[in-house]
Amino acid sequence: MKPFSKSFWRALPAIFSRHLREDKTSTHDHAAETPATLCALPERSDFESLAPGVGYFGALEYTNGPFPINGWLLAPQQLKTFGLYIDDALVQVVPAQKTPPDFGVINAKGVPSLFAFLLSEESADLPSFARIQVVGCTAEKPVRQLATFFRPAMNSSVPTPPAELMERVTGNRDGHLVKAAGLRCCCEFLDTLSRYQDLGTIRRVLDWGCGCGRVTVHLKDFFSRYPDAEVYGCDIDREAIGWCQQNIDAARFSTIEPFPPTNWPANTFDAVVSCSVFTHLARDVQHAWLNEMNRITVPGGILLASVVSKFPVSRVPPGGIYDDVVDVRLEGIAPDGYYRSTHQTRDYTLREWSAHFDVLEFIENGIESAQDLVVMRKRV
Repeated sequence: MKPFSKSFWRALPAIFSRHLREDKTSTHDHAAETPATLCALPERSDFESLAPGVGYFGALEYTNGPFPINGWLLAPQQLKTFGLYIDDALVQVVPAQKTPPDFGVINAKGVPSLFAFLLSEESADLPSFARIQVVGCTAEKPVRQLATFFRPAMNSSVPTPPAELMERVTGNRDGHLVKAAGLRCCCEFLDTLSRYQDLGTIRRVLDWGCGCGRVTVHLKDFFSRYPDAEVYGCDIDREAIGWCQQNIDAARFSTIEPFPPTNWPANTFDAVVSCSVFTHLARDVQHAWLNEMNRITVPGGILLASVVSKFPVSRVPPGGIYDDVVDVRLEGIAPDGYYRSTHQTRDYTLREWSAHFDVLEFIENGIESAQDLVVMRKRV
């Protein structure tokens, strides 16, 4: 079977949300279960080497009473147990839920298992940017993990972009899903970045290709705890940048041209993050922008960028990259033929991109379950 399209992966949160609305029994009564009878997990999270799984969280919204944390996770085999960690502390261990019929469509990629935790009212008073991590286990050991941040009252505290701007970037017009996906992406970027840099030492971070700021808005709120940190966003979409400038304070937004250079001086940013930008660039344009990212990043600085290595064709093209298909979603914004639907193998990425940066990691499914995350460092 061919890999699923980007539109399929974008549709999965809506499938899951519909299941939660229709299934009133989706929060498991686990009062009689104990961690010892389900799975042996450490009291503190220590899963840096555990592969990220394909999966999604349900709506993490809390008002009062018990707080449900639901979702699903894909693994090579049926998961038996899930552990919930909040800010790295083990909170609950529960058995996996029965998988609904809707999810049979993704069995070709693995076996989907549902998780359902229920925090007591006393435990549900979580701070903003509390890290929620779910670890899925077989009978023997942990095999996959899924993580995101929690933001109380996100629907009211985070501005919602116009539906047209959200759809242009994500293919989705649901404000809550778009903001939740941006928050998860922010968590995945910062989890990775923190392994290579002390986040408190970062002075400038750039969200390159920020669109309507779905990740930038969370980055700037997270980094507000560090008084010297500055968060920047840029994009070729003037309408999206205009909206960000009017609605997202305490971050600096700029319109850039489709081709480098930018106006920033050399060695400006300690870290650059980029979600689903290189996935829309032809190989020569990728190289041009990698050169520019190298120029504006400080020596030793980190570039985190997503790619898609799942190919929409049965055979991988010679060379390891497929960039022939034009994506028309930015018609009228990007030059004709500029915006592509690009897929590239891990080997291609390591070979070609190492000309610009030291490639430290290639994390499959490292961004929003749909894209791989490439971790790079500028040579000193």
